[in-house]
Amino acid sequence: MGLFDLAGRVAVVTGAGSGIGRAVAIGLAEAGADVALADINAASLPAVAAAVGAVGRRAISLPGDVTDEAYLGRLMAETVAQLGSLDIAVTAAGINVRGASVDFAAADYRRVLEVNLVATFLTARTAGRLMLEQGRGSIITISSIYGHVSTANVPAYASSKGGVSQVTRTMALEWAARGVRVNTVCPGYVRTPFIRPLTDDPESLASLEARTPMGRLAEPEEVVGPVVFLASDAASYVTGTSLFVDGGWTAQ
Repeated sequence: MGLFDLAGRVAVVTGAGSGIGRAVAIGLAEAGADVALADINAASLPAVAAAVGAVGRRAISLPGDVTDEAYLGRLMAETVAQLGSLDIAVTAAGINVRGASVDFAAADYRRVLEVNLVATFLTARTAGRLMLEQGRGSIITISSIYGHVSTANVPAYASSKGGVSQVTRTMALEWAARGVRVNTVCPGYVRTPFIRPLTDDPESLASLEARTPMGRLAEPEEVVGPVVFLASDAASYVTGTSLFVDGGWTAQ
């Protein structure tokens, strides 16, 4: 088995119906893993499952709300029951609400933190409990450049992603000696439906490209390699790290 080969392993991916989550789910399958697909939008999952099947791997679709702790318990239990184990968990579910801090609604702030931070914690914890029992596993959270730097009008999003980066480090320290690695990937701007309001506006798109040292936005598939690396034996001595996939944004 090669360092990056995931044959015989089983992954759970939340937010698997679109964007980064979709690309990661398919990419893990291409590396050899069977995949449990989770997304609140059930209608988005059959096409992803078909793409996983097309590369010869098994997929199961388990739609639900990642803020529901009972659902997360069922998600992990069904993954083990149907696919045989739980070796990799990727927390790609997320939302954003933009707005100036002075006017930002408290309900919106709480909702963004609930989906992006609390649900990430609960997902990682639920997966981690199973992985700790078996003495192995890799959890990859999806943070953002805005977990480390910020910009105007994203008070909730930046807060949530900063929290994701920190809870990742905490879990990594707690579980390092027990065979479970926990790392986070921090993308910059990626061409997904998540940022379509920005990419559909020529002025906003040009501004983002100009601020990115590589001069362009990422494609979702460009996040796959870093996730596969962290999931694989190639990263067997890597835990508690933040891996930036940002075209140089945070190097500035």
